[in-house]
Amino acid sequence: PLNITQSLTEQNVLLGQNGTLQITCDAFPVPKVTWFFNDTELKTSPKHKVEVKQNVFSLTVNKCDHPDTGIYRVLVDNGIDHTEQTAKFNVGVKPKVEAPKPANDQTCTIGQDTQISWKFSGIEKPHVTWFFNGQPLEANERFQITETEDGTSTLSIHKAQLADKGTYTAKATNP
Repeated sequence: PLNITQSLTEQNVLLGQNGTLQITCDAFPVPKVTWFFNDTELKTSPKHKVEVKQNVFSLTVNKCDHPDTGIYRVLVDNGIDHTEQTAKFNVGVKPKVEAPKPANDQTCTIGQDTQISWKFSGIEKPHVTWFFNGQPLEANERFQITETEDGTSTLSIHKAQLADKGTYTAKATNP
């Protein structure tokens, strides 16, 4: 029989780094393990390293690039029983923040609309929370928060008031 003691798990890897998927399996007879990416069988190559150490079966993807992102599948078969598992493999860049436009201090006229934008990026699209003078800012009829697919979060202030003067901060976190 086959007994999976450690399943495949989703991996987040930085661009240019190596990433490893592994599964731990107790089985007799010793199973044959086959790795796939987009239904193409993977074998040891300069890009992929397939290893077996006791009951740990691993696939290392070397120098990860964006095309390596996707679903990887492993098939474990010992001739008596078989199983397969899949895991998501994400390749991304270190999180970064681009300065707002305009940067830093911003002025506006009372009664006019204004906007502050920040652009965030990371392996997964971050969740952005806005703060006013250190307190979380909730969207309402005067404060609107929008996010675009490219990672830009914009705080729009409708009909600015003197009470809106202060420090606005955007905080990005991964889910």
